[in-house]
Amino acid sequence: MFGVKEILDISKSGTADEEWSYTMRRSMQLILPGLYLGPYGAAGKSKLGDLQHAGIDHIVCVRDELEKNIIKSNFPLLFKYLVIVLSESQSETIIPKVKQFHAFIEECLSKNGKVLVYCVDGMSRAPALVIAYIMIKYGLSFKESLKHVQNKRFCVQPSPVLEVQLKEFEPVCQAQMISASSSNVCKRSLEDDDSNDGHTFTKIRTNQEMDVGSESLETYMDM
Repeated sequence: MFGVKEILDISKSGTADEEWSYTMRRSMQLILPGLYLGPYGAAGKSKLGDLQHAGIDHIVCVRDELEKNIIKSNFPLLFKYLVIVLSESQSETIIPKVKQFHAFIEECLSKNGKVLVYCVDGMSRAPALVIAYIMIKYGLSFKESLKHVQNKRFCVQPSPVLEVQLKEFEPVCQAQMISASSSNVCKRSLEDDDSNDGHTFTKIRTNQEMDVGSESLETYMDM
Protein backbone atom coordinates (compact mmCIF):
# COMPACT_ATOMS: atom_id res chain seq x y z
CA MET A 1 0.00 0.00 0.00
CA PHE A 2 1.17 3.51 -0.73
CA GLY A 3 2.34 5.69 2.15
CA VAL A 4 1.67 9.40 2.59
CA LYS A 5 5.14 10.26 1.25
CA GLU A 6 4.59 8.36 -2.01
CA ILE A 7 1.25 10.08 -2.61
CA LEU A 8 2.65 13.52 -1.83
CA ASP A 9 5.63 12.90 -4.11
CA ILE A 10 3.26 12.06 -6.95
CA SER A 11 1.02 15.08 -6.31
CA LYS A 12 3.99 17.45 -6.19
CA SER A 13 5.59 16.07 -9.33
CA GLY A 14 2.66 17.18 -11.47
CA THR A 15 3.36 14.45 -14.03
CA ALA A 16 1.37 11.33 -14.70
CA ASP A 17 2.86 7.82 -14.59
CA GLU A 18 2.42 7.53 -18.34
CA GLU A 19 1.56 9.94 -21.10
CA TRP A 20 -2.19 10.42 -21.19
CA SER A 21 -4.21 9.97 -24.34
CA TYR A 22 -7.88 10.71 -24.91
CA THR A 23 -8.79 7.06 -25.45
CA MET A 24 -7.44 6.10 -22.01
CA ARG A 25 -10.52 7.61 -20.38
CA ARG A 26 -12.44 4.60 -21.70
CA SER A 27 -10.35 2.19 -19.62
CA MET A 28 -9.61 1.78 -15.92
CA GLN A 29 -6.45 3.02 -14.19
CA LEU A 30 -4.70 1.82 -11.03
CA ILE A 31 -5.00 4.59 -8.40
CA LEU A 32 -3.65 2.76 -5.35
CA PRO A 33 -2.38 -0.80 -5.04
CA GLY A 34 -5.50 -2.91 -5.52
CA LEU A 35 -7.80 0.03 -6.31
CA TYR A 36 -8.80 0.81 -9.90
CA LEU A 37 -10.94 3.68 -11.19
CA GLY A 38 -12.71 3.94 -14.52
CA PRO A 39 -15.90 4.45 -16.50
CA TYR A 40 -18.83 2.06 -16.82
CA GLY A 41 -17.35 0.83 -20.09
CA ALA A 42 -14.45 -0.72 -18.16
CA ALA A 43 -16.95 -3.06 -16.48
CA GLY A 44 -19.14 -3.68 -19.53
CA LYS A 45 -20.23 -7.13 -20.62
CA SER A 46 -17.38 -7.35 -23.11
CA LYS A 47 -14.76 -6.59 -20.43
CA LEU A 48 -15.05 -9.71 -18.28
CA GLY A 49 -11.71 -11.02 -19.51
CA ASP A 50 -9.97 -7.71 -18.72
CA LEU A 51 -11.42 -7.64 -15.20
CA GLN A 52 -10.36 -11.20 -14.48
CA HIS A 53 -6.91 -10.63 -15.97
CA ALA A 54 -6.44 -7.65 -13.63
CA GLY A 55 -7.47 -9.79 -10.67
CA ILE A 56 -10.56 -7.74 -9.85
CA ASP A 57 -12.86 -9.44 -7.32
CA HIS A 58 -14.81 -6.43 -5.94
CA ILE A 59 -16.67 -3.75 -7.90
CA VAL A 60 -18.28 -0.47 -6.81
CA CYS A 61 -20.99 0.79 -9.14
CA VAL A 62 -21.81 4.48 -8.66
CA ARG A 63 -24.99 5.73 -10.33
CA ASP A 64 -28.08 7.83 -9.74
CA GLU A 65 -31.67 6.61 -9.77
CA LEU A 66 -32.20 7.63 -13.39
CA GLU A 67 -29.23 5.52 -14.51
CA LYS A 68 -30.14 2.24 -12.82
CA ASN A 69 -31.48 0.70 -16.04
CA ILE A 70 -28.35 1.74 -17.95
CA ILE A 71 -25.45 1.55 -15.48
CA LYS A 72 -25.70 -2.03 -14.25
CA SER A 73 -23.91 -4.67 -12.22
CA ASN A 74 -23.13 -6.97 -15.13
CA PHE A 75 -21.50 -9.89 -13.30
CA PRO A 76 -23.25 -10.30 -9.92
CA LEU A 77 -22.28 -13.98 -9.66
CA LEU A 78 -18.59 -13.39 -10.37
CA PHE A 79 -17.74 -10.29 -8.33
CA LYS A 80 -18.76 -8.81 -5.01
CA TYR A 81 -20.65 -5.60 -5.77
CA LEU A 82 -21.46 -2.43 -3.88
CA VAL A 83 -23.94 -0.09 -5.56
CA ILE A 84 -23.88 3.51 -4.36
CA VAL A 85 -26.66 5.83 -5.47
CA LEU A 86 -25.08 9.24 -5.97
CA SER A 87 -26.15 12.16 -8.12
CA GLU A 88 -24.66 15.59 -8.78
CA SER A 89 -27.74 17.58 -7.84
CA GLN A 90 -27.49 20.53 -5.48
CA SER A 91 -29.29 18.54 -2.77
CA GLU A 92 -26.92 15.55 -2.95
CA THR A 93 -24.75 14.73 0.08
CA ILE A 94 -21.75 12.53 -0.59
CA ILE A 95 -20.20 12.23 2.88
CA PRO A 96 -22.80 9.87 4.42
CA LYS A 97 -22.12 7.49 1.52
CA VAL A 98 -18.36 7.63 2.06
CA LYS A 99 -18.68 5.51 5.21
CA GLN A 100 -20.11 2.53 3.34
CA PHE A 101 -17.63 2.99 0.50
CA HIS A 102 -14.66 3.19 2.87
CA ALA A 103 -15.70 0.01 4.70
CA PHE A 104 -16.12 -1.90 1.43
CA ILE A 105 -12.71 -0.85 0.10
CA GLU A 106 -10.97 -1.63 3.39
CA GLU A 107 -12.55 -5.08 3.52
CA CYS A 108 -11.40 -5.80 -0.03
CA LEU A 109 -7.82 -4.57 0.39
CA SER A 110 -7.41 -6.23 3.79
CA LYS A 111 -7.94 -9.57 2.06
CA ASN A 112 -5.48 -8.70 -0.72
CA GLY A 113 -8.37 -8.25 -3.11
CA LYS A 114 -8.66 -5.82 -5.99
CA VAL A 115 -11.53 -3.43 -6.60
CA LEU A 116 -12.79 -1.40 -9.54
CA VAL A 117 -14.76 1.77 -8.82
CA TYR A 118 -16.78 3.17 -11.72
CA CYS A 119 -19.49 5.64 -12.66
CA VAL A 120 -20.83 6.44 -16.12
CA ASP A 121 -17.72 8.30 -17.31
CA GLY A 122 -15.27 7.82 -14.42
CA MET A 123 -14.72 11.56 -14.17
CA SER A 124 -16.71 12.93 -11.22
CA ARG A 125 -18.79 10.77 -8.89
CA ALA A 126 -16.67 7.62 -8.65
CA PRO A 127 -13.45 9.69 -8.40
CA ALA A 128 -15.04 11.81 -5.65
CA LEU A 129 -15.50 8.69 -3.51
CA VAL A 130 -11.94 7.55 -4.21
CA ILE A 131 -10.64 11.00 -3.28
CA ALA A 132 -12.62 10.88 -0.01
CA TYR A 133 -11.11 7.46 0.73
CA ILE A 134 -7.57 8.80 0.24
CA MET A 135 -8.35 11.80 2.46
CA ILE A 136 -9.50 9.48 5.27
CA LYS A 137 -6.79 6.86 4.78
CA TYR A 138 -3.83 9.24 4.61
CA GLY A 139 -5.11 12.45 6.22
CA LEU A 140 -4.36 14.40 3.04
CA SER A 141 -6.06 17.55 1.81
CA PHE A 142 -8.62 17.53 -0.97
CA LYS A 143 -6.13 19.18 -3.30
CA GLU A 144 -3.39 16.63 -2.60
CA SER A 145 -5.79 13.70 -2.98
CA LEU A 146 -7.26 15.10 -6.19
CA LYS A 147 -3.79 15.64 -7.64
CA HIS A 148 -2.82 12.06 -6.91
CA VAL A 149 -5.94 10.70 -8.62
CA GLN A 150 -5.50 13.03 -11.61
CA ASN A 151 -1.92 11.86 -12.05
CA LYS A 152 -3.29 8.35 -12.48
CA ARG A 153 -6.45 9.27 -14.42
CA PHE A 154 -5.97 12.64 -16.03
CA CYS A 155 -9.62 13.30 -16.94
CA VAL A 156 -10.86 13.28 -13.33
CA GLN A 157 -12.65 16.40 -12.09
CA PRO A 158 -15.40 16.16 -9.44
CA SER A 159 -18.39 18.40 -10.01
CA PRO A 160 -18.56 21.70 -8.06
CA VAL A 161 -21.27 20.24 -5.80
CA LEU A 162 -19.09 17.29 -4.78
CA GLU A 163 -15.89 19.33 -4.63
CA VAL A 164 -17.33 21.77 -2.10
CA GLN A 165 -18.38 18.90 0.18
CA LEU A 166 -15.00 17.20 -0.06
CA LYS A 167 -13.25 20.44 0.87
CA GLU A 168 -15.53 20.75 3.90
CA PHE A 169 -14.64 17.16 4.82
CA GLU A 170 -10.90 17.91 4.75
CA PRO A 171 -10.39 19.26 8.31
CA VAL A 172 -12.32 16.33 9.78
CA CYS A 173 -10.02 13.81 8.07
CA GLN A 174 -6.87 15.66 9.03
CA ALA A 175 -7.96 16.07 12.65
CA GLN A 176 -8.67 12.34 12.82
CA MET A 177 -5.22 11.52 11.42
CA ILE A 178 -3.49 13.85 13.91
CA SER A 179 -5.47 12.36 16.80
CA ALA A 180 -4.63 8.80 15.78
CA SER A 181 -0.93 9.62 15.23
CA SER A 182 -0.64 11.38 18.60
CA SER A 183 -2.30 8.45 20.34
CA ASN A 184 0.09 5.97 18.76
CA VAL A 185 3.12 8.03 19.79
CA CYS A 186 1.86 8.27 23.38
CA LYS A 187 1.10 4.56 23.52
CA ARG A 188 4.61 3.65 22.36
CA SER A 189 6.20 5.92 24.98
CA LEU A 190 4.07 4.37 27.71
CA GLU A 191 5.16 0.84 26.98
CA ASP A 192 8.48 1.52 28.74
CA ASP A 193 6.87 2.31 32.08
CA ASP A 194 3.30 1.27 32.76
CA SER A 195 3.76 1.46 36.55
CA ASN A 196 3.94 5.28 36.75
CA ASP A 197 0.60 6.76 37.86
CA GLY A 198 1.09 9.87 35.77
CA HIS A 199 1.71 7.79 32.68
CA THR A 200 -1.30 5.64 33.43
CA PHE A 201 -3.52 8.73 33.56
CA THR A 202 -2.04 10.00 30.30
CA LYS A 203 -2.76 6.68 28.65
CA ILE A 204 -6.38 6.78 29.77
CA ARG A 205 -6.78 10.34 28.53
CA THR A 206 -5.17 9.50 25.20
CA ASN A 207 -7.55 6.60 24.63
CA GLN A 208 -10.47 8.88 25.39
CA GLU A 209 -9.17 11.47 22.93
CA MET A 210 -8.78 8.80 20.27
CA ASP A 211 -12.38 7.68 20.83
CA VAL A 212 -13.60 11.27 20.54
CA GLY A 213 -11.71 11.70 17.26
CA SER A 214 -13.16 8.49 15.92
CA GLU A 215 -16.66 9.46 17.00
CA SER A 216 -16.26 12.85 15.32
CA LEU A 217 -15.44 11.24 11.99
CA GLU A 218 -18.20 8.66 12.36
CA THR A 219 -20.71 11.34 13.33
CA TYR A 220 -19.76 13.54 10.38
CA MET A 221 -20.15 10.68 7.90
CA ASP A 222 -23.53 9.77 9.38
CA MET A 223 -24.92 13.29 8.95
